[in-house]
Amino acid sequence: MKLSFVAVAGLVASVVYLSGSLLVSQYSDDAHRTLEAHADRLAQNVAELRILNRSLVAEAELYRRSSDAVAVQARPLQYYEAGQEVIRIDDATDRVQSRSPGTIVRRPPQRPDRRAYVRIAALVSFLLSLFVQFLIEPANVRRAHEIRRASR
Repeated sequence: MKLSFVAVAGLVASVVYLSGSLLVSQYSDDAHRTLEAHADRLAQNVAELRILNRSLVAEAELYRRSSDAVAVQARPLQYYEAGQEVIRIDDATDRVQSRSPGTIVRRPPQRPDRRAYVRIAALVSFLLSLFVQFLIEPANVRRAHEIRRASR
């Protein structure tokens, strides 16, 4: 087997792989627009989270500096100072206070990766081109490369 056969087969396989990757790539215009929209949603989410962070930092600073604010916030959680009288009304409903940590931005759905098919096509083209080269090679050249045993 000649080294040039392997080189030509490798070249054919690389051309098949590169052109196949170009045709089935995930970086089409639609995919690019989808990624841009996702990046915009992420940027908007980051801006909302920064605003939430600033308000939480301000609230924490308020609680750090003011004991009255801590006492007011502790009452809905049913914490009271020692010796403080508490009057409970039977029909009063508890306030449920929850704070959202922010919105969850999910990734856009991914298209299936078809590069495995391109790799298989490149491998098949490599083997096929190598086989075709062996078939096309003239018979007299094949015999010239054979090692003959010296006659005695």
